[in-house]
Amino acid sequence: NIANLYCYCKGFKSKLQSFRLTLSNNDFTFFHNCKKHFEDMTNFEGTTFSTHLAYIDGIIKGFESRFIDFGKFEREILLFSQPLTISIANVASYLQLELCELQTDTMFANKCETGEDFFKLLPEGRYPKLRDFGLKIGSMLNST
Repeated sequence: NIANLYCYCKGFKSKLQSFRLTLSNNDFTFFHNCKKHFEDMTNFEGTTFSTHLAYIDGIIKGFESRFIDFGKFEREILLFSQPLTISIANVASYLQLELCELQTDTMFANKCETGEDFFKLLPEGRYPKLRDFGLKIGSMLNST
């Protein structure tokens, strides 16, 4: 689903940023082929991967612009996928009171359902705004 895709994209972006940082420091802890190449090139004066940083910067910028819409819906995606653990402060104010009650409701503490299936379980009388939110987001995400 789209929530998983969001997590994969965010993880990949973090890996790109990590790759850029390690290359700029000539630290190849997680990039064994780069490390081997760097060690093979030690006989050449001024061996560095810094000339490749501009390419990686371009990839990161392209990735960010392509997936910019994810940033606009990050809070909603996180609430949809983690309603019992998300910080109340990261949720729209109109949902905060119901979310406080939900996160302390022992009836839902051990539910293994996620996403739209979880929000369908919410009693409409007790959690009308959260239920509507979950079903709306679920229908949006399922139609993409």
